[in-house]
Amino acid sequence: VLLFSCAEVLPPSGGEKDVNPPKLKKSNPLNETIFFDQKTIELQFDEFITFKSSSENIFISPSLEKKPTFRHLGKKLFITFQEDLKLNTTYTISLDNAIQDYNESNILENFNYVFSTGAYIDSLEIKGNILDVFTNISVEKVYVFLYEENADSVLYKKPLYLAKTDKSGNYTFKNLKAGNYKIAALEDKNLNLIYDQNSERIAFNTSVIYLDENKIFETLY
Repeated sequence: VLLFSCAEVLPPSGGEKDVNPPKLKKSNPLNETIFFDQKTIELQFDEFITFKSSSENIFISPSLEKKPTFRHLGKKLFITFQEDLKLNTTYTISLDNAIQDYNESNILENFNYVFSTGAYIDSLEIKGNILDVFTNISVEKVYVFLYEENADSVLYKKPLYLAKTDKSGNYTFKNLKAGNYKIAALEDKNLNLIYDQNSERIAFNTSVIYLDENKIFETLY
């Protein structure tokens, strides 16, 4: 009796705190599918999720005229296209810190879903960084755009491919097809992917990028 009366009663701890972001458990179709011909992608994670559908968190390359719809339910995220996709094209859906677990808000960083409507996945890359021309300091959260070689009015129209600089001012374009491109960067304050405010800083390279191998590095100021 004495032993039990002196014992301190504590609630169960519930185990260690979850510090891991959600993990993709399965997808339909599979990531890096070829001959993709579906309207909806289903992503299932290993735990319940929340989803941020803002333009700042979602990137699709090549660009689409109509933004897909995103719907999450429990552990699943459904992505439905609102237009026909181009033939023989590799698409990348980048969800930049858009997915979190429900309980602890652990963020899934740099999640990409890649597929091709053709027979193979394009694999070329362009990497680089963005520097402030006056201070030579790297600039984060800047959008970097790729356009086709014959595109006119660069920065005044939506790009073919887009990326975003990280905390070190670095950017990466992945799963590109061989070709010739124009490149530019924009501090896009209203997130419409075009230059339409004088307060938005810009950078561009007047030379054309000839992409036929996997090692191209472009610094923009």
